[in-house]
Amino acid sequence: MFLHVNVLNQAKDAKEFVNPNGRYLVLAGEDFDFLNLEEYIDAIWMGAVFPKIFNKTSLYSDKAFLCTLQESVHLDWIYELEDDFVLSSKSYMVFVNGLESFISSKLEDIFSNTPHDAVMFGAGAGRSTMDSMQCLYNGKNYVNSGIVMLSSDNDISIGVKHGYEVENDFHIITNAKGNMIYSIDNKSAFNFYQDILKYRYNIDVNKDNIFEIGLKYPLMFNVTYGEDIVRIPVKTDGEIIWSVGEIEQNSFVAIGKTKESALLEAAKESSLIAKNNLNHVGNTCFVVECFGRFAYSMENFKNELNEIKNQMKDLNLYGILSMGEIANTSKLNLEFYNSTCVIGAL
Repeated sequence: MFLHVNVLNQAKDAKEFVNPNGRYLVLAGEDFDFLNLEEYIDAIWMGAVFPKIFNKTSLYSDKAFLCTLQESVHLDWIYELEDDFVLSSKSYMVFVNGLESFISSKLEDIFSNTPHDAVMFGAGAGRSTMDSMQCLYNGKNYVNSGIVMLSSDNDISIGVKHGYEVENDFHIITNAKGNMIYSIDNKSAFNFYQDILKYRYNIDVNKDNIFEIGLKYPLMFNVTYGEDIVRIPVKTDGEIIWSVGEIEQNSFVAIGKTKESALLEAAKESSLIAKNNLNHVGNTCFVVECFGRFAYSMENFKNELNEIKNQMKDLNLYGILSMGEIANTSKLNLEFYNSTCVIGAL
């Protein structure tokens, strides 16, 4: 996918590396001057903003990656699917607004138009403040809706793990729309979540700490293929719960739980899966780690990055802390995850 990756300390640094005939993907930390970058890139480019980016084990919120694309890589912006929309490449990287309400459905529609053996992975963009400031650049404008897509016939191998355990007591999402959960078991979503955490774990959750508690005890959804889906409750008005990623009404939900050792093991396992399935000599490891995993582990989060670096030591390691992780773990479906580690060996 990438010829090379340069680190930008500020927007004007891009002028040093940009060739007018080149094409570029920019992945920026939330404190980088992303919204002024257009002034300094006289070439075709698209980009996205994330809470943090990282190179090996160094985390940055105030820098950006300027990724020079290989000639064989297509760079496209998708807002709405046309009726005759068909994708013929076998490998895809996609970047979306992680807080867009119906993004999972859009991604599934796109994936259904790819070849049977296609591999797709990517990330939800956005800032840790969850504000409404534009987090995508589509080649012409800064926007908050749509999909940045890279596609090629180069091989990509991915590994996906999260490290959460699921309680066996399942409940029903009785009312939901987009990323808003109105009721569970016909009870207001927040009251249900509040009561079950108090009953099982003697934990008090409220409007102010729901994100912090949700990182430890997320909502979990069973799937037929691959990892169960994690949904982190990010805010509430005392009745409705908002999550990153949409929720299907009438789906079954359980409470999950984790510990740091399980998150560390998940990072190791996803690295091994990606490495062992790689059928060519790759040179880049691209990591999509949920910002929630960092918020959970804080100063210990670098242990995860060290584990990935040790497993993928022969590859150049770049990554982002995301507002949602995208990957297909089977040939049949694509998932939008929370609090998951997705490793792509390119």
